[in-house]
Amino acid sequence: MEFEQEQAKVEAIQEEIATLQEEIADLGRLLKEARGKTDLYRQIADVAERLGDAYAKLRTGLRTSQAQAVPSFVYDQGIIVPAYMSPGDTSSWLKIIEAGIIVEIVVLNYSFIGSDFDPNNRQTHDAYVNARNLFSMLVANGHTRLFGYVCTDGGRNQITPWTTLKIEQDIGTWYGRYGDHLGGMFLDVGPTLNDTVTCDGRTATHVGEDSQKAFYERLYDYMKITYGSEQNNVLINASHFRNSWVMDYADYAVVWEGTYDNYNTSLAPQGFGTWGVPDWWRLFPPKKIAHVIFNCQGTAALDDAVLLSKQRNAGLLYVHDTNDTDTTADYTRLPTYWQREVRGVIGPVGGMHKRIVKDL
Repeated sequence: MEFEQEQAKVEAIQEEIATLQEEIADLGRLLKEARGKTDLYRQIADVAERLGDAYAKLRTGLRTSQAQAVPSFVYDQGIIVPAYMSPGDTSSWLKIIEAGIIVEIVVLNYSFIGSDFDPNNRQTHDAYVNARNLFSMLVANGHTRLFGYVCTDGGRNQITPWTTLKIEQDIGTWYGRYGDHLGGMFLDVGPTLNDTVTCDGRTATHVGEDSQKAFYERLYDYMKITYGSEQNNVLINASHFRNSWVMDYADYAVVWEGTYDNYNTSLAPQGFGTWGVPDWWRLFPPKKIAHVIFNCQGTAALDDAVLLSKQRNAGLLYVHDTNDTDTTADYTRLPTYWQREVRGVIGPVGGMHKRIVKDL
């Protein structure tokens, strides 16, 4: 009886969320048509804040309504979105906003600190203002954090613009334009023990591990010293990296970015055999660990990827159906099964998981 009562509460909250999502969708349609958009931005932000509260209640309800028979699973997951779509892709951005606090981290494309969004240029000032309005809506729920993108080139510190000095200048531009909306910086192309593709697409030899540690320690200290505690978080792309020191210089780490087939059959960090996961991937709090899985085709594979990630201590997850190579992914659009992914991430495993996603 108690379980059924909790389930009824969950279903009521889900109905509230659906109503708020419809309200955002309606406002979004008006936003596309309107000329004077300022008031609509505020209205969407207000609904997004209420949606965040509803999702918070849903999370609490789901935790209460399940026995958690498998305690090693991560039930309280969130989504991390590499949001590299066009600022004009209103539909995708509104879907992210509709997902509320389930989207915990949004990584913003490097282009937002480029010349197309220069606040000091009369021709691009409107684009800059629109970007700030978009970011205001994304963070209105009080939980989602925005991270600016910078490429660190594996800590090589050899070629401009990926030297420490230039990276710090890029970080300064991010905060100069959008600092009141930012939660931190995403350091892409992070530490590696293999020769990898550089930020500009060339293949280059990796530098020694001690040099990499010094490089990321400096960037981490720069962030912590220069910016406030709510804005100085460091998210590092350390995909497949086998050594735990990376967590000394990061608040969050992407430890897996790769295809679904590899995630499902041969999860092998650098230097490990055909199968192997470093213990530290499971020892850190789940919300510090992110898995990004691409080339995951179809809803059955999506459901499987979500369940596997819950077993593997991933508190942050993104699954995409882009059909690309083993080493690259296209994040310029949301996955076609976005809504199902949102429901799968917030839902527990097993029968209840199936009930949550069955109608999507």
